[in-house]
Formats: sequence, structure tokens, C-alpha cells
Amino acid sequence: MSGYLDLARRIRAARERSEESKSWLASEAATNVRSRHQPEVVHLTSDGRKLKAAGFKPKARGGKIIWQRPDTGFWVSQEMASHLLERRGIEEG
Repeated sequence: MSGYLDLARRIRAARERSEESKSWLASEAATNVRSRHQPEVVHLTSDGRKLKAAGFKPKARGGKIIWQRPDTGFWVSQEMASHLLERRGIEEG
């Protein structure tokens, strides 16, 4: 019977440690969520202004600007968006 009681005590202690770590993680996550959801300011270059005029939508992510394609809605890098815009101009012209 003492083996059972010892096992029950260890399980209870593990659960208490688990609950403490969950509450600490939850509080850490709550503080990080607030800082992550602040919108980043997008400063456009001349290429960026061309893309925006063509219908691409910018979004800052991790210090870089990504662009939403107007035709598919997929997000691409600025280099890829410029390439697509250039290719579209060649195909139309």
C-alpha cells in the first residue's frame, strides 16, 4: 500500500509543478502578445510605390515588407512582387 501512496504523492507533485509552469507560461504569452500585435510602419521606396499603384498591398513582417498579390491574394517578397510586375508589363506590352 505504501507504494501506491508514494506514487500518488509523486503524481500530485508533478501536477502542481505543471500547473505552476502553465500559469507562468500564460502570463509570459500575454505580455508577448501585446507587443507583437503592434502594427509596424511601412516606409515605401520607389519600387514599393509602383507595386502599391499596381494593386499590391504591403505588410511589414520581421523588418521586411511582404506584398499581397492582387490576382491571387498570396503574400510574396518585394523582389518577387517586382519581378511579377515587370513580367506583367512585358506580357502586356
